[in-house]
Amino acid sequence: MDLAAAIRGTVAANPTALNFGSGAALHNTVQLSLTNVSAVSETYTFQVVPTGNAPAPSIDADSVALNPGAAQQVTVSLDAADLAPGEYAGYLLVTGTATGTVARIPYWFGVPGSTPVAISILYQDHYDSVRSSSFGAVVFRVVDASGLPYSGALRPQISVAGSGTVRNLYRAGDIPGTYAVDIRTGTSNMQLNFTIGDVTSNVIIPVF
Repeated sequence: MDLAAAIRGTVAANPTALNFGSGAALHNTVQLSLTNVSAVSETYTFQVVPTGNAPAPSIDADSVALNPGAAQQVTVSLDAADLAPGEYAGYLLVTGTATGTVARIPYWFGVPGSTPVAISILYQDHYDSVRSSSFGAVVFRVVDASGLPYSGALRPQISVAGSGTVRNLYRAGDIPGTYAVDIRTGTSNMQLNFTIGDVTSNVIIPVF
């Protein structure tokens, strides 16, 4: 973070980040409110800077003139289709012509994929006692190329290295692709190996 730039800033944005949601085709708009928090009148200009091959949203104004304390909304629109699954992002530059200060407002949207690409460990036991049972010892989530929870037909498989056994592997909570594992430890450290599609991940639970 650039704290000095934040202190010098003359414009406040609400929301501070733009989320266009997710879908195979997106035609969404977001209202962005800008407030002049300086003591002088300002004219703010806009520039859209996509990251990588992300499509650029459009803004319904080239500039906005605001007196001190005044606010105005602008409409930011995104039209995107036929994109590969993944995360797409970038940012809007809001530049004050009188002061030269620049505010960055990030934007994001996702195109869901049909295959799992990663396993995120949400929780794991830091240690367990010898020959003890632990419910929800590991909680993990499978995500697709957009970073969203995977909701396809594949289900994770689990194997154990070292001592101990898996008592149950089951869906957890209301978010798709989220699972929990119940275990029974043995006499030494327990390694849980998760596999779904071409993705693997492992967790080691120390046993004392």
